[in-house]
Amino acid sequence: MKIKRILRGTPLSLGALVICLVILVMSLSGCSSDTLMTIGKSKVPYDVVRSFVLNYKQGYSDEQLADEAVREKIRNDVISDLKMTYVVRNVAQDMNLKLTDEAKKNVKKQLDYFKGDDNYKDNLDRMNATEKVLEELLEISELNNIIYDAITDNAEPGTRFA
Repeated sequence: MKIKRILRGTPLSLGALVICLVILVMSLSGCSSDTLMTIGKSKVPYDVVRSFVLNYKQGYSDEQLADEAVREKIRNDVISDLKMTYVVRNVAQDMNLKLTDEAKKNVKKQLDYFKGDDNYKDNLDRMNATEKVLEELLEISELNNIIYDAITDNAEPGTRFA
């Protein structure tokens, strides 16, 4: 087999080959290196997925992570949480809602608040996040508030919300 001949005597593992092939396919298909997946119409950045995965993995020992059932549970939980998070962007887009200037100021104010903490970088590391991830999640939180306000402002009197 030609691949075996090429790989024989080299330190390249099958895993490395698979990763190279995935990167090649992504680049040929036009996938942005920043976007790892798409949920509905929303592009989910690599760093956000990475943050979610690493945060879930923190709850398990190395021995537990060796179990395929545990890894499958983590995968399913991460995908479920990402869907719940990014559905907000999709709903906002469907409702023609965008971040208002006030919401953008709130995001900036919250980021400034976090940056003002002496342990800011350590906190980001503990959250397995980058500043970009934090900003993305704060924007989604603001969009969630905008959607809630739009729905409740247009509700009929007497409508109950859980």
